[in-house]
Amino acid sequence: MNTYYVSDSILVCPRDHASLATIAEGLQCSLCGESYPVKDGIPVFFVAEDWEERYTNDTDYYASEVPFSLKGDTSYLSFRADGSCGVVLDLGCGDGVYASAVPKTSTAYCIDVTPTGLKRIFKRGMNNLIPVSASGYELPFADGSVDTILYVFVVEHLRKGDDLKMLAEAKRVLRPGSGQMIYVTDTPFFDKYLVKWTNLLLRGKRSRQDHESSTGHINLLTMEQSRELVQAAGLDVVREHPIWMGQRFAFWNLIRHWLARVLPSRVAEDYLTSKYVFVLTSAVDGRGKIKDE
Repeated sequence: MNTYYVSDSILVCPRDHASLATIAEGLQCSLCGESYPVKDGIPVFFVAEDWEERYTNDTDYYASEVPFSLKGDTSYLSFRADGSCGVVLDLGCGDGVYASAVPKTSTAYCIDVTPTGLKRIFKRGMNNLIPVSASGYELPFADGSVDTILYVFVVEHLRKGDDLKMLAEAKRVLRPGSGQMIYVTDTPFFDKYLVKWTNLLLRGKRSRQDHESSTGHINLLTMEQSRELVQAAGLDVVREHPIWMGQRFAFWNLIRHWLARVLPSRVAEDYLTSKYVFVLTSAVDGRGKIKDE
């Protein structure tokens, strides 16, 4: 059995946040005595069977043996403006595709609920990526122990109420003052009505998002809805980055710039963007300064 050593790890018991010890079966809480197995080199605190089934059976996408590549996509880690990422938590990491941009000098804990997907992280050959099977509602980290949280394309998969619960838990582990959370999600109008046509135009393949099942995009939020959600979780938006539809095309950009000037800002946000990035910090006075970029 692969043994996971915790001497240099910030992992703790997700129930009471006490330290963990290495035992023959895996890890054990020093306070409550709860033990957690280590399977194929992955500490297992929690597994979601519906997501594990999707990773096992969805041969067109999730069950691929090859890790996803950033290819043409951004790492999103670059939205941390100070260039320092410290200890990274990739929350809802999949197979660590966005954590793959973390520099070798930093450690990234890749958290998801699917051991099958997490196993692909080892194929990246990056010793600084640590896969952990755990729930985002009970993270195995001490208070304020994480410098950067990647929260990329996760919130749209959560039920109402659960989205707030996970953000509140993320805030708990985010380092006060210097910690930053990179929050990324799709916009409702683009995801529901346009993504299938843009994929046909750009990739020659029409695709349709799942907006009904428990693992689908069941919680698409506008930028304003996300502002309200993160504020309710005790987080401040310090920077906003709307990703405009078709911004790679010069002619459309001219039209879009004109539309953005004449339309109300909320309408432009809702109907001219495909996704958006918020940079969040723990709230100090309940509301941060928002910089639109």
